[in-house]
Amino acid sequence: MNNDYIVGAGGGGSSQSSTRVSVEDPNTLRSKSYATIIDLLGEGEWEEVGVGGLKGVYFDNVVAQNSDGTYNFDGVSYETRSGTIDQSPLTLSAGTASTYSVGISMKWNQPVEKYVEATDVDYARVVVGVSRLSEQDPNTGDTHGTIVQFQVEYKPNGYSSWIGVPSQTGDSGITQTIAGKTNSAYERQVTFRLEGSAPYYFRVTRQSPDSTSDLLQNSTVFQAVSVVSQEKLNYPCSVLAMLS
Repeated sequence: MNNDYIVGAGGGGSSQSSTRVSVEDPNTLRSKSYATIIDLLGEGEWEEVGVGGLKGVYFDNVVAQNSDGTYNFDGVSYETRSGTIDQSPLTLSAGTASTYSVGISMKWNQPVEKYVEATDVDYARVVVGVSRLSEQDPNTGDTHGTIVQFQVEYKPNGYSSWIGVPSQTGDSGITQTIAGKTNSAYERQVTFRLEGSAPYYFRVTRQSPDSTSDLLQNSTVFQAVSVVSQEKLNYPCSVLAMLS
């Protein structure tokens, strides 16, 4: 008689591994453009105009500045003139701009220069753009924001050294920083008043190392430079309100 044996080990049940789904942070960068509007309120001198300042300015029925001094909108500027014959020019006047296209991709520590011959200009606006700004964690696959840094400098006619434009993003020195995340094109405008006289050289230098992986998207382009001649018009005897 033969004896058959069934030999086994372990118990019942089953195991199932869980798969983590990578996450992507929301986009945080949006390009900003400013519009300047001048309203002619009347002719001749008024005793009062623009009382309350931004507390009397509304966008879609929402006041720009609350009664407690807090703001409902960022980047709003406002000024008025009462219509005197010798009133001062509006300081927020955008003036007449001439724009010079550059469109050159920047590499780490390789300055990109633009020569501008325009005369009788008061300030300049340099535009730097990124097509995408993000960094992906190679371990988790999560996508986050990152930073890219650059410097803006200019040199007036007859100057032997470059003038650095102070940071407009909270950093010390002349380093400009774009920080955040975006999957689409974003522009940063750096606006500054000019010293000296034309012609001018403008120089932008990327301070962040170039990406060597598709995981890091931070390419930068020196897109354009505009020079602006600020109109010194005081509109005598005109009551004005300007909003930017």
